[in-house]
Amino acid sequence: MDKLSEFCSKFVENVMKMTVNQLNKVTKELAKKITIDSNFKSVTDNNSVIESSKEITENKVIEKLEFNIILESFISSQRIKLIKTLRDLISIGLKEAKDLIETLPKTIYEGVSKEFAEETKKTLEESGASVIITENII
Repeated sequence: MDKLSEFCSKFVENVMKMTVNQLNKVTKELAKKITIDSNFKSVTDNNSVIESSKEITENKVIEKLEFNIILESFISSQRIKLIKTLRDLISIGLKEAKDLIETLPKTIYEGVSKEFAEETKKTLEESGASVIITENII
């Protein structure tokens, strides 16, 4: 594979990993920086290609989810264990962790992957916390 083909392949892979919001921003930036002659005919001028593109985008929106992790409550007898877990988990100091659990419910992570959200929930629940994971469709 030549260098241009390899570059294009990697570019497409990276684009496919992007969220709809990210794609929208990239499109706007490209529109600002690239001027295309009005006589230029692209593949997207074909309605069937546009429709399949819409289907792919709609499917991608459903697949691309981000999650928020909300710490709701905790077992008071495990307060110290939870404070230690929070300090390690979200890299905050002792006072910040103590203040955080005194003002529940609190969102401790926003826009994280499903796997990360589930692992974090498990860790917090092992420390006596009650945790909710909410999803955001991007």
